Amino acid sequence: MNKKKLPEDRSIFDSTKAEVEICKRELLLRAMLQLFPVACYVVDNRTDEILYFNSLFCDIWGIRHLEGDMRRGILKNGDIIEHCSALVANAGEYVESSRLLQDENNLSVIEDEIILADKRTIRRFSAQVRDAEDNYLGRLFVFGDITHPKQIEQLLRESEEKYHQLFFNSPAVRILVNQETGDIVDVNKAAIIFYGYTAKELRDMKIYDINIGDQETVYLCMQSVKQPDGNSFFFKHRLSSGEIRDVEVYSGLVDIAGKGLISSIIFDVTDKLQAEEDLHESRKRLSLVIEGAKAGIWDWDMVNNRVHYDKQWKAILGYEEQEISCGFEEWRSRWHPEDAVRIEKVMRHYLEGKTDKFQLEHRLQHKDGSYRWIFTTGKITRNRKGVPIRWVGSNIDVTIHKEVEELRLESDRRLKDFAQAMPDISFIIDEDGRHLEVFGNNEQLLPVPREELRGLTLHQVFPKELADTFLYEVRQTISTATQRNIIREIDLGQYKRCIEWRAAPMSYLVNGKKTIAVSLTDISERLKAERMLQLTYDLQRKSDFFNDIISGSAKIDEKVTAAAREWGIDLSLPLFCCLINIERAAGLTEKDKGNLMEFQFQKNIIIDMLGSSREHVIWDNRDNIGVLCQAGDNAEDRRKGCIQAAAQLKEKTGKYDPGLVVIIGISDIHDGPEGLKKSYQEARIAILSAKCRGEKSGGVYHYRDIGLDQLLAAYGGKEDAAEYVRKKIGPLINYDRQKGASLLPTLEAILHSSSLKEASQKIFLHYKTLVFRKQRIEKILGVSIDQFDTKLALAAAIKLHKLNILLNDCK
Repeated sequence: MNKKKLPEDRSIFDSTKAEVEICKRELLLRAMLQLFPVACYVVDNRTDEILYFNSLFCDIWGIRHLEGDMRRGILKNGDIIEHCSALVANAGEYVESSRLLQDENNLSVIEDEIILADKRTIRRFSAQVRDAEDNYLGRLFVFGDITHPKQIEQLLRESEEKYHQLFFNSPAVRILVNQETGDIVDVNKAAIIFYGYTAKELRDMKIYDINIGDQETVYLCMQSVKQPDGNSFFFKHRLSSGEIRDVEVYSGLVDIAGKGLISSIIFDVTDKLQAEEDLHESRKRLSLVIEGAKAGIWDWDMVNNRVHYDKQWKAILGYEEQEISCGFEEWRSRWHPEDAVRIEKVMRHYLEGKTDKFQLEHRLQHKDGSYRWIFTTGKITRNRKGVPIRWVGSNIDVTIHKEVEELRLESDRRLKDFAQAMPDISFIIDEDGRHLEVFGNNEQLLPVPREELRGLTLHQVFPKELADTFLYEVRQTISTATQRNIIREIDLGQYKRCIEWRAAPMSYLVNGKKTIAVSLTDISERLKAERMLQLTYDLQRKSDFFNDIISGSAKIDEKVTAAAREWGIDLSLPLFCCLINIERAAGLTEKDKGNLMEFQFQKNIIIDMLGSSREHVIWDNRDNIGVLCQAGDNAEDRRKGCIQAAAQLKEKTGKYDPGLVVIIGISDIHDGPEGLKKSYQEARIAILSAKCRGEKSGGVYHYRDIGLDQLLAAYGGKEDAAEYVRKKIGPLINYDRQKGASLLPTLEAILHSSSLKEASQKIFLHYKTLVFRKQRIEKILGVSIDQFDTKLALAAAIKLHKLNILLNDCK
């Protein structure tokens, strides 16, 4: 029986042994993972169970207090994700990525970085765990806190950036050179600009390609550089242009990536060396100048208060060398009394450092008693404490120069006073177009203030096109040595003016450049007057021509028709007439004739403005402005065209002066030579009708639209019409004149109203007052004004009365 059970017992034993071995290995694996410097976390996404985690995982995520519940299986993976997401800066993104990784079918391996709210950076690695048969066992997460490496990496980047800024953006020329090979390793921006090569071109070169010195000497100089603070050298370097420049090189040894590199700062000292050479030459020339100019040298030892005057200093004042001692008083005692205070002030200010140089012109007494003008200049030497110890200078006799200068200044003053008194503006301009002097008193012609104009060129003052023209005139005046003049319009900001430029060559040079004199004259008013005279002349001829036709003084024949065509109107074609009436003050006295002239001047300007259009012909017709327009073919289009043309004329006239009251009368369209007379009469009647109606705001009135006024106007001004007015409303007119009443306007209001109530509202009278006035009117006239025929007759009489007044005013 025992023999039969032996195989089964051995199988149980083997199985138990295997399980023990697996447990040992699992414990070993867990112990190893616990010692790992990274956080490990394994979950089964199918059951949301936590299969494994080490303590470092709890430390990174700050959930050590949850470790017990995690090991006992109380907390699931979803609970841990919720706890961890609270620490993440972008919690939503973290939760979403964790959700995607819980899918068993998601075989992706991810490695990313998670930024926590406390600024820590956690690196995350995740991959599925599968057995040899590719069966899904779970998902492994590995987390590591890389905050400190990240910080070190950032510091390293910042350090590299600082080095890059210090090297590449340095204003000084900097290059890195391999000490052994002479290869140029790197250059900065200043080196690229200085040498004229690109960065790549320089890095492909050796130092010997730009250093024109002996190659062996240059190599030895590089080998002599042993310390970071290095050595300094003087070399000659060749630029890309082929130009050779003197440079001073400061080189130090640096170790980069185990290579010995020479870091060099290069200064261009070409100008400095040239300046030193020029200074040496200047000192030699100064010595020659002092000798040639017969300058007297003085040397004041301020410590011992002794002044040495050289032989020439004494000779200037007529003394022999032994006649003047070495005291400052020898100089002071010879000052001119009027200059003494000024000399002391200049010397004091220079001693106190208020001025940076000492020079002045003053007078010194000659041995013969006269005074000589002396130009003195000098310089103080101070010790380390700033105390003056020596004052050296020179005296030059400038008496003759001073006298000549005085004569020249006096001549200049007279010339400037003369030029300043001129009504125009004058300039002295050199051959480059630069303003040297400005004269004259008409500053309105100056495009910039007078004090700013000196030194400016024509192109700095005028627009380019105008400046080019002026500069051409300057150079032509100089090259031809003749006077030239042109007329141009210049823009002076708020207004434009026409000026005449007159230029004449001058005989003297300024700074070696030839000069001319230019005079600018404002001829705007002259041109305007000339134009207005021509306009007035042409307008008078045209106005006389059309007025003669209208009055019948001129017979319309072929000659007149041809002349009309020249003025712009064809009398054989359909035409219509517009008359423009511009209201003005009535009853002008003798003192107001100037206003009449001003009114006529304004009318001429309006005629000129309207006459710029070729669509019509304008002429002056006494108190009105006449306009003739050719009509179209279609009758309806003709009428619309007339009204549109008149409206445009009124708009243009109103723009000139919105305060003018403009009434425009339009005629019907007529054909043939006699059509001009008919059109004129109809337009005139339309204006009279508008005025009879008491229109005060202006407007456009067509002859067709004035109704009964067409008939009444035919009788206006005739004796029959006057007799009719006397019979119908004569007593009322006389009553108003004698009593100073206004019953005639009251009658007119009643006649034009449908009721007395409406009339009372029109003339702002109480109803009962109007009834009383009506009764008074009926009594004076001896008629009842309630009858239609009577009303019509009285209305016609009032219209004829107004027409007669207007016609009498026009005579």
